[in-house]
Amino acid sequence: MANAEQEDYWNNDGGNRWVADNQELDELLAPFKKLIVDKLDLNSGDNVIDIGCGAGDLSFEIADIVGESGAVTGVDISDPLIDLAQSRRGNDYPQTNFVKADAAQWRPQTPADAIASRFGVMFFDDPVAGFRNINAATKPKGKLSFVCWQSMMENEWIAGPVAAIISRLQKAPPPTDPFAPGPFALADKDRVRNILTESGWTNIEIDPWQDQLTIPGSTAEKSADFISRNGPARKLAEMLEADMDVVDSIVKEVLQSRADDQGTVKLGGAAWIVSATKA
Repeated sequence: MANAEQEDYWNNDGGNRWVADNQELDELLAPFKKLIVDKLDLNSGDNVIDIGCGAGDLSFEIADIVGESGAVTGVDISDPLIDLAQSRRGNDYPQTNFVKADAAQWRPQTPADAIASRFGVMFFDDPVAGFRNINAATKPKGKLSFVCWQSMMENEWIAGPVAAIISRLQKAPPPTDPFAPGPFALADKDRVRNILTESGWTNIEIDPWQDQLTIPGSTAEKSADFISRNGPARKLAEMLEADMDVVDSIVKEVLQSRADDQGTVKLGGAAWIVSATKA
């Protein structure tokens, strides 16, 4: 299951910030939607579960594919995000439903044809138990496709500002457990393969994705504000007992140095595109 710290974060500060920035976050993560659904080979009428659905962007993409004869259930532990997803659903996606639940424990009434997730499966206290429960929620031969981040150091859009903050302040945060629930918990692809194998998945494929991510914002300063709100800068400032205004200024310097003539900032990102089949 997701731990209490994660649940508190996504139902308060984290969830509320995602709601406020949902359009920008959808823009940042848009490249991954097609990568996920292509692995699932979906058909009209399929029943799909979207784990860690957030505000529903991937769920709606899937709904367009499975059509009104299909069904898409988005599952997330965040009340603010589930409420936003429900409001975005409107009358356009009658085949979608959103559930506030922990995907490591929740089971649908009817097993799904496929499971999808865009950066929503890295937060389980016990990943094997979590993926085993997801396996149980899937039909025999059902497919799983998700994307998770590679290590922070491979993700320039996060590592660049973090390194600059540490260098400028000449302080480093205490070491943390690399496998603790969080954005980079599944950065080790061998660990991902072992978790999926142990939890009952076969035909496991783990493909690298590396490219430039366009940081939302019409100017470098606005892009920096976005990174400060949604990257680790705020938490890092707390850990280092640093002035957030100073940290923000460092982030702005980094992004301004990378902006093109139009003010657009592109920074490197790296993820794993993972797919598997229920045995």
